[in-house]
Amino acid sequence: MLSLWRCFSDNWSYFKADFKALKYVLQEGSLSTEGVLVCESDILWGSFLIHIIYFFIVAFIMFVVIKGINRLKRKEEEEAPAGPTDNALLFEIRDLLKK
Repeated sequence: MLSLWRCFSDNWSYFKADFKALKYVLQEGSLSTEGVLVCESDILWGSFLIHIIYFFIVAFIMFVVIKGINRLKRKEEEEAPAGPTDNALLFEIRDLLKK
């Protein structure tokens, strides 16, 4: 499931700016003998920001779809035939008990 999410999150290029490289460094790292940065502690807030934006896009789309479905269901309920109201039934019961 995680690989599927990576597939979607990496290929969704709605924004031309790349925020994934934005980070807050907590502790500077050092270069190893191979030239690789090791022991760096950082918070990748750019990646977090992108995922929050994607979440709101998907949530808005789901909201619109569910609202449309509820609107269709409401029209179906309005077309139902109207029967006697609760008050009319109570009046009938009262009249039958009086007899």
